[in-house]
Amino acid sequence: GIGVYYFTNNSARTREQIAKTLSDMGIFATPDMVYSASGAAARYIVEKGLEKVFVLGSEDLRGELSERGVDFAPSLFEARTLVLGLDRNFSYESAKNLLSLRGKDVKLVACNVDLVFPVEGGVLAPGCGLMARAAELLLDKKVDCCVGKPNTYMADLLLADTGLEKDDIVIVGDSLESDIALAEALGARSIFLSHDASKKGGDATIATLDEIFSLIK
Repeated sequence: GIGVYYFTNNSARTREQIAKTLSDMGIFATPDMVYSASGAAARYIVEKGLEKVFVLGSEDLRGELSERGVDFAPSLFEARTLVLGLDRNFSYESAKNLLSLRGKDVKLVACNVDLVFPVEGGVLAPGCGLMARAAELLLDKKVDCCVGKPNTYMADLLLADTGLEKDDIVIVGDSLESDIALAEALGARSIFLSHDASKKGGDATIATLDEIFSLIK
């Protein structure tokens, strides 16, 4: 059979929540099938032994980190690692507080650097990239690591977890900048899902998910 896994740049929700959302939509999914930016950030921090972590993001992101036994800083001012997720409460005061870390040796770990993302009704909302860019500007330094797409970290985790090789997988997605770019960076095959006949990408382009099975044997 063909194994299915889900990559998402969602940093605001846990893998369990994402799997439940998919299941509620009639799509079979369990938490271990989900590779999310929140879960990847937690694994990266543990893997690198980063300490004194402060989260700029949701409580669920903090929960993913806590589940992995991450060492949290008592306050932003004592942070040595700053995790940049989607923070819907980010404000002028938040930006002002970030300045307290300027000039300090602080690692910046971004869940993703997407400036915007689509929500219901085709509307765009500010994304995690807003927090990442704000931190870069205010602290006058670049993000040390971005675990989300199109960077390969989540895909690398999948390969390590399953023992698969990059030639064994096909990445299917509807974003040239995120999904197909991830496949290219990884050196894996890709299928671009597009309802716009004028847009092509990847090794093949399809209009519906049903067409996948004629391409993957």
